[in-house]
Amino acid sequence: MSLPFSIKQDALQPVLAFSFRNGDGTPLDLTGYTVTVQIVPIQGGAPTVNDGACVLDTPNTLGTGHYPFAGTDTAVAGRYLYEFTASKAGVPLGLPTDGQNFMVIAPTLG
Repeated sequence: MSLPFSIKQDALQPVLAFSFRNGDGTPLDLTGYTVTVQIVPIQGGAPTVNDGACVLDTPNTLGTGHYPFAGTDTAVAGRYLYEFTASKAGVPLGLPTDGQNFMVIAPTLG
């Protein structure tokens, strides 16, 4: 398992990046797709980010992009789960995952 994504409380950088791959490891062509992210507290409750719009890298054939944090997305320190969803014409793409994606918003000290 990889280390969780980490960002400082109230920070907007680094961005939350993604890379979608086909079963053979090649990049998934995201041309015509919309990618969103859900970020929810591990302990449950309302999503911190609900269907947050992601930015696709160009060319879209790279299968990569990121979620640019905005406003109060990182206002509350804690542990979170996140998931990216790619959809085309409103139909979500069923993507395999390697398990849960963890995120930590580290508290500001002082």
